[in-house]
Order: sequence, then structure tokens, then C-alpha cells
Amino acid sequence: LAGQASMLYVILYFLPDVLDKAKPTMREVVDKHFNDNWVLPVYMGHLVDLQREWVNHPAAKEALDNVLTANFVKVLEGRNRELIATSIKQLKFYLNEGVLQPDYLLDNMNDLLNCARSCNIAFRWRVLHRRCSDPKMRAVVANGVSSQTVVTLLLNMSQFEFVLKDMLQDLLDAKEQAWTTGKADAAARMTELSEYFTGEKALTRVKRNEDMMAWFASLAKTVTDLSFDGDHATAVGRKIQKLCDALEEVERFEAIDTNAQIKAFLQEARDIFKTMIRTVNINNKILSHLEHISDASYAWVALGDYLEVFHEHVHRDPTSVVLLRATFLKTASILDVPLIRVTAIDSADAISVAEYYSSELVEFVRRVLEVIPVSVFKILSEIEQIQTHRMTPVPTRLEAKDLKEYAQLDLRFELSKSTHQVSIFTEGILVMQRTLLGVIQIEPKSLLQEGLRRELVRLISTAMHTDLHFREMTNAEIYRQISKLAATLDGLKRSIEYLQDYIDIAGLKIYQQEMARVINYHAEQEANRYVKKKTFDGASRYQSRIIPIPRFASNNSNNKAAGEDSACVNFMGQTMNALLYLTDTTRTIYVPECSAWFLHSAADIKKKVATAEVCGLRTFTLLERALGVIGIRSLDRLFSFRAGHEFSAFLKFYAIEVHPFRTLLDQIREA
Repeated sequence: LAGQASMLYVILYFLPDVLDKAKPTMREVVDKHFNDNWVLPVYMGHLVDLQREWVNHPAAKEALDNVLTANFVKVLEGRNRELIATSIKQLKFYLNEGVLQPDYLLDNMNDLLNCARSCNIAFRWRVLHRRCSDPKMRAVVANGVSSQTVVTLLLNMSQFEFVLKDMLQDLLDAKEQAWTTGKADAAARMTELSEYFTGEKALTRVKRNEDMMAWFASLAKTVTDLSFDGDHATAVGRKIQKLCDALEEVERFEAIDTNAQIKAFLQEARDIFKTMIRTVNINNKILSHLEHISDASYAWVALGDYLEVFHEHVHRDPTSVVLLRATFLKTASILDVPLIRVTAIDSADAISVAEYYSSELVEFVRRVLEVIPVSVFKILSEIEQIQTHRMTPVPTRLEAKDLKEYAQLDLRFELSKSTHQVSIFTEGILVMQRTLLGVIQIEPKSLLQEGLRRELVRLISTAMHTDLHFREMTNAEIYRQISKLAATLDGLKRSIEYLQDYIDIAGLKIYQQEMARVINYHAEQEANRYVKKKTFDGASRYQSRIIPIPRFASNNSNNKAAGEDSACVNFMGQTMNALLYLTDTTRTIYVPECSAWFLHSAADIKKKVATAEVCGLRTFTLLERALGVIGIRSLDRLFSFRAGHEFSAFLKFYAIEVHPFRTLLDQIREA
């Protein structure tokens, strides 16, 4: 009645008199549809709380308050808690290896469907009512069962339904062939028994029995004439059941009861008939029932509350990533809601609507799976620390007595353990097969690469924003921060190179591509200060919706020693200002022979002596280590834009302030 309750909630607004005045009618409505649930999904996961919605409708409010008391909510919560515990226990049994087999499925179809129904009822009630508006009731529902238990139920339930649907579909696809094979085998058994009673078969010691011959021959013809195409499945099942009963009766005859070989033949025939009965009872109606039971469109919005729990669950148990595929397929039922009416009228917008909601579903998948790259890079940072700082490099040649010292067994065990954890995380997502979500097919390896790229971009952007922020514009601070950034990015580069050997991706290529994208994007945004035609974030060719480059608030608290125009937008502007400070003409002098800038003072100018080098080849080598060739090229472009901007400003100043006095200036110059 859940779907009816949602529709009834909307319909009642077209009958305001019933909501406001018809107390007996509202009492009947509430008792039938809302006696144990008061949070309803209306459309696309949008939830309404009847306590809040009906507060201004006297009849409806009175009927609901009569049912919805604090004690009754505790009773409902207790029932649901017990149902969840029972459902998880049943799911663990069914999901054990070797339990869900075709024969078991055919024998226990009703029990399996009832288990799926109970699981969905328990999950639906808990997820919806954890979002009720009353704080006391919400606390009762939320504290009864933890979010981790709810997610565990969802994962196991989704996997159970996925396996069940897959097996049912296979049985439906093979139904005709299984029926034909079973019918042929049963008819062959009957024919063999008919020929056996001729007494002419080799090695038989039985008298000729015309009645048995004719009876088994007619039975074989009856089996051959069976068909489930023209007759109803129930009628066919009754015919086969009569054949089984007839075989049991004939087994009591003396000629058969004393012959073990014939009894074995009859038992095989009965087994074949039972399989045929189970086969004919499998139809598309069962699959449609299961689809209706497993619908999760009501939880589209509510599932967003459990993202952190999904992340924690996957981080704690990497093998549970395999269960996520079934969960994503379960949530794909959300697509049926907006498409059911659009496709019914053969609208041309069906494709665009499906693409939109499919992309939203894929985005949800990415948000759930983003914990994997985060966890992988966290472990990789530990691996990089072991390799770089704690492990002693093994020399090319060493003496036998030093072998134990260089073995470093404890460190190598930690390294192997961390590497194994990385492989488990990545293996879990790679085990997921290609999955069609709506009209978009997701490739697990592509999702993994996108996740790794997203986390890599975040780490690179954060490192550059943090390390290229100069609290004090001094030579020591600038060199220290650039060196720190170079070490951080070098560790990231080594980590992604180490990872590529275990998950078969081009790690170095990914690093170089994302590094170039991050630098070019920030250089482009910084250049907006100097160009007339600006490129904003949404129009940038370096920005991406799938792998976004994060933007940080600009920090302009540093010294403005580089000039008045030092209000930089991001770290590229910070670096440019730092270089302008190091090469400031009021403090330094350029020495072409050394290709460097040196500090100087008024006394040094008179003596024509330069003191300390502040910017030179060492500086640009360090910048190249930190920002790479792309970074140096982007800085060159920024300086070009800045130079053009300064020239334009000067020409504007000259035209306004100097040009009107050119005659006077010429006279002064001549005088």
C-alpha cells in the first residue's frame, strides 16, 4: 500500500473538506494507510512529513495524532529493529557461497521473495523515518539502529536482489530449452520402460507384459504432447503432477516393486517431471514482482545522508566495494519515475531526460567511490615516507656480513602490507563489471582513473596553494617554500609511479596531464587581471565537471614590495610577485656575466661591487623542480601579460598627464 499512500496524500489536497472536517473518513484513511508510517516519498525521492503537512488541517491532524503517539513510535521502532536484525541474518545465509543455486531457487522461490520483501520494508521504514521533523521521534528512530547497520543492510540486500534477478533471468532465457530437454528425457525413459516389458531386450529376465508395454507407450506419447505455449502454466503443472502420481501408483505393482532397476528409472522420471513443473512456473511475472519489491526511488534524496557512512564502510572493509555495483543498480530504479510518462506518449524528450538523470546517478556513484582514491593516496604517502626517509638504499655490491643490516625486514614488511592494502582497494573496483546505469555505461577502470585524477588534482592544488603562500616576502622564506613544494610534488610523483605497476594505469602520464591542467588553469585565471577579454571559471577549457580544479580564496596579506599591483588571485600570482621581489631594481642589480641578480646598496654602486646573489640559475632550477616546464612557461606568459598591461597603463598616463604639456617640455629641453 506504500504507493497508494503517496498518491492518496496528493489526492486529499483536492478534497480540502475531507482534510478539515471529515473526521470519520480521515480516521479510516489514517488507520488503513498511515497507521505505521508518516514520512512519505512523493516524487523523485522528495519526502513529506504528515506531522508538519497536516498541522493546519483539523480532521487530518486529529486522526494522525490519535495513532502517532510516543509509545507507539517506540513499538514501531522496536519491530523494525527486530526485522532489520532478522533480515541481515537471512541475507548472510543466502549470500554464503553455494547457497543460491538454480535448484534451491526453484524450490524456495516464495521464501526468497518474502526475504526480499521483508528487507525492503525494513530498509524503507528506517531510511524514511530517520528524516522525520519531530526531534524526539527522530531521536528514537535514529538511535535504535546505527547508520552503519542501515548501510550494511542496503549492501547485502542489493547484492541478494542482484543475484536473484540474474538467476531468474538466466532461468527465463533457458526455460524453453530446459522444457524441451526435460520432455525428451522423460519420454525416452517411458519408451525404454515400454520396450523393457517386451521381454526381447538383451539381458532382461522379465515376462512379456502387453498391458505395461501399452501403458508406458501411452505415457511416453502424453509426455511428448505436453506444451506450455497453448496451455496455462497451472494446467500444465496439473498434468505433470498426474503423471507423477501415476508413476507412484504403478510402482506398487509386483512386476515393478521387485525390480530395483525399474524403480530407479521411475524415480529419475519423477525427478525430471518435478523439474519440468518448476520450470513451467517460472515466468516474467515473478521478475516484475521482484522489480517492484526492490524499487528504491523513494531513497534518492535520503541516500545522500549516508555518503560518509559509505566511505567509512569501504575504508574499513575494501572488499565491500564489490557489493556497491549491486547497490548502484538498485538505485537505478529512480530513472523509472521521470521516464514512465514521457515514454508512454513516445515523447522526443525521453532521451534527454534519461541522459540527465543517468548523469546524476553516475555523479552519485562517483561521490560514493571517491573514498577509494583518497584512501589509496593516504597509503601511498606512507609508502613514500618508508621508501624516501626510512629505508636505506641497497648498494650495488655489499659484503655478506652487511646483508642483515640492509635487509630491513620490518620496513619491508610494512611496505608489503601497505602495497597489499592498495591492491585490495583497487581490485575491489576493478572486479565490478561494466554497468549500464540508465543510458550511460560506466567502466570501472575509467571510474578508478577519474577518482585518482580527482584526488591527485586536489592534492596538487592544495600543495601549491599552501606552499606558495609567502607569509614574509624575504629571500629565505621564498626559497624555503619553493623547496617545500618541490619535495611535496616529488613525493606525489613517486607515489603515482609506484601505483601504476599494481593497477595497470599510466601513472606518470596522469601526473603530467593533471599537473599541466592545474598550472594552466591558475595561470589563465591570474592573467584575467591583465587582459580585457577575461576567461571565467565556467568557460575555461582546463576546468572539468568530472575532475574539477578546486579554487581557494586568495590571500593577499603578504608584503607589497613587488609594487602596488600585487593583489594576486592564486599561487601563480604569488610566485610572480616573489620573482619580482627577488629582482626588484631598487634592491638588486643584474649581472649578465653571471646570469643572476645581486643585492646592492648605494655604497656598492659607487664601488661597482655586487654582494650576494638573490636570483639566478639556482632559483629557476628550483622553480623547474616545483612547477615543471609547464610552470616556467606559464610564468613567462604571465610576465608578458603584465608587461603589456604596464605599457598600456604608461601610455594611458602619458596621453593624459604628459602629452598636453609637450610644447612646454620641448622648450625646457631646448633651454
